[in-house]
Amino acid sequence: MPNGDDVLEALRSSIGLVSLVYICRLYMKLSTFPSIILPSTARTHLIKQAVTDRYNNSHTTEDIIMVTNMIEINKDFIDRVLLLSDMDRNSITLDINHITMDVLNDMILFPFTNICIDCTRSLTSYRYKSVHIIDCFKTNRAVAVTAECKTCTLIYNHSSWYSLKYRWRKINNSSLNSILKVFYLCDSFGFTYSVFFDYTCQLLHDQCPFQSFSRILIDRYNYEHQNNNIILQPIPLAKLFQSHSLLYQIVRFEFMLGKTRIVNLPVSLNRNELNYHFECYSGWWHHLFTTFWSRHKSIPNIKCSPSDCSRCVIVDGHQKCRRLVCSFKNIVDTSIEEMTSVEIGCPYTPCRRMQSSDSVDAIYCRYHQPSILLSPSLDLQKASERAAEFSTIMNSDHPSHEGRFVGLNSQAAEQAFQYISRAKFALRNFSFPHSTAMLLIMLHLLNCKMTGINSEIIGVEFLHFGDIIKDFFATPCIYERFGTLNGEELSKDDDDDQSDLDHNITFEDMP
Repeated sequence: MPNGDDVLEALRSSIGLVSLVYICRLYMKLSTFPSIILPSTARTHLIKQAVTDRYNNSHTTEDIIMVTNMIEINKDFIDRVLLLSDMDRNSITLDINHITMDVLNDMILFPFTNICIDCTRSLTSYRYKSVHIIDCFKTNRAVAVTAECKTCTLIYNHSSWYSLKYRWRKINNSSLNSILKVFYLCDSFGFTYSVFFDYTCQLLHDQCPFQSFSRILIDRYNYEHQNNNIILQPIPLAKLFQSHSLLYQIVRFEFMLGKTRIVNLPVSLNRNELNYHFECYSGWWHHLFTTFWSRHKSIPNIKCSPSDCSRCVIVDGHQKCRRLVCSFKNIVDTSIEEMTSVEIGCPYTPCRRMQSSDSVDAIYCRYHQPSILLSPSLDLQKASERAAEFSTIMNSDHPSHEGRFVGLNSQAAEQAFQYISRAKFALRNFSFPHSTAMLLIMLHLLNCKMTGINSEIIGVEFLHFGDIIKDFFATPCIYERFGTLNGEELSKDDDDDQSDLDHNITFEDMP
């Protein structure tokens, strides 16, 4: 009986070391098929063809048969030597700065670069944090590594880089192009691109709310015993997934429709920072959306018919909303010259009942409490007069239209908006301005699906309509129109249940 060294030497000399390892892996995998499905002759031919295609060399059938027979006789030995089956069952732990990692099984989320983007100097001060990555079928243990540029005071992680001083976070194509397909911003959780894609499919087809999707994930982890000993709750996971999913889709949205190669995000998942970012960017996002989708028929190889696409524009003058909004109505929009002033009311959510007291009115938002004195709008009377005038002129049978709109389908808007009405369960937990961003992303993804345009392609709008799209412009937040508010009211957070950044936890720098 030959010893192990003799077996390996015989195999190496007959087939070559590189081809040997590949053949061993193929044979171990294919040998699990019963002979009635994959006969030995077919298995030999398959292995021979695979080795030839991979390494561009030619081995005779007799060589393959001799090698596979020796592998079969010494299968246990080959398996132990080449570690073909037990790598996932082993673990090797390593302690780095009080963080214990399994170097064989844990994911390592290194910074996307080791050179500062601003000054091109090497990054230093590496820090480590234990996190979990949410996937479709399991939670993965991971170690998130951050690095700092001391000169620029910038911190780099797996998916972005950010400044604590100026409260911004940036993402470029390089940071988004993760080899691990993981989107990690801060805190103790990240998400795979696969779980975002899974949710997007369910959102477009079934209008699945975030909380329902989170319950599905948790039930699946428990059933498969793949939760890695962490206890996930539906509501916190839904809030966390909602923030990451929205930000991820917004990044893809800006890369596809904008002209910039760097996307700005809030530095943390703090509710106030997200609200401010969504309001500030909403006007520019709307510009990118309308510019592209009102002209997309000129893009080649799309599914929709160029002769029928975008032949009409449907406008609905009233959005029926079931979510709770502030009862303060004395707010107008003066941005449309033809309509002078339009009463829009306050879009913010009222104070929660749990926060209600003798000094807090639960039907008003924090900006319109009775203790806050704001000047009434001077444009309401003018707006009411113009609204009464338009209510007559906008009738389809008005003489000024000269019969052009006789027989017009007045329900066209409602019929076209059936998709939005079916999505009420997915949108019911959203308040302004999250609802605006979510609806924009939903319609954008739906349009991409209908037209066959890949939503992950970068620079599509700039390629076709680069002379039309504008650079970023900020949209004033609605609360800035209310009048003078004190700093305490502006900084107060109704829903600050999200922790800040991972840097709030103390780490030790590498020596």
